[in-house]
Amino acid sequence: MSTHNNDGSVSLFVIGVGLGLLAGLLWAPRPGAEMRQRLRRGADEGLDYLTAEADKLSANADQWVATSKSLVDQLRTWVARARKRGETTFTESTQ
Repeated sequence: MSTHNNDGSVSLFVIGVGLGLLAGLLWAPRPGAEMRQRLRRGADEGLDYLTAEADKLSANADQWVATSKSLVDQLRTWVARARKRGETTFTESTQ
């Protein structure tokens, strides 16, 4: 049976994590507080944009509903006229 010594791989892992943290700190774009502030500001701007777009969509939906109701009313009027003409034509043809 062979036994493996994991001490070497664990120490290499710890060294790699340490180097990664050091590189991240050296090349970080902004300090933590500034980065959180930028992220918060970006989230607020995104929320404002979505709210404005939702308001526009709501206004367009209201306009679409009003236009649809108007078209349905016109269609009802046309159908009522056509029905009345059909009834008139039918009664005239049966006499």
